[in-house]
Amino acid sequence: MKLLLVDDNAILLEQMSKFLGKQGHQVTTASDGEKALEILSRESFETCFTDLKMPGIQGDELLKMILQRHPGTKVIIMTAYGSVKIALKAVKDGAYDFIHKPFQMEQIIEIIDRIGAQ
Repeated sequence: MKLLLVDDNAILLEQMSKFLGKQGHQVTTASDGEKALEILSRESFETCFTDLKMPGIQGDELLKMILQRHPGTKVIIMTAYGSVKIALKAVKDGAYDFIHKPFQMEQIIEIIDRIGAQ
């Protein structure tokens, strides 16, 4: 699966990218929402995992932009600042799923498998 990972935490991006690459996925990373939009202007992705709290464009704003410009892309919000209220809003706004940090990589694989089975 072609994946875009967006997070301002470089260590997390590297860990996710290596793990998902070893699982056979094509992974591209962006350190913020602006870079993600720049990448999305050139390429399409099946799935985007994005942090909620980032400098510049926040994850909820990026979610809305991706859904408008790339409606086929599934967007998963990741955050350490999550609550049930925030998760429900993200899903209501169109997020495919919501993950609380820290998470296990197996949770990411479960979501990717669910998307692939659709």
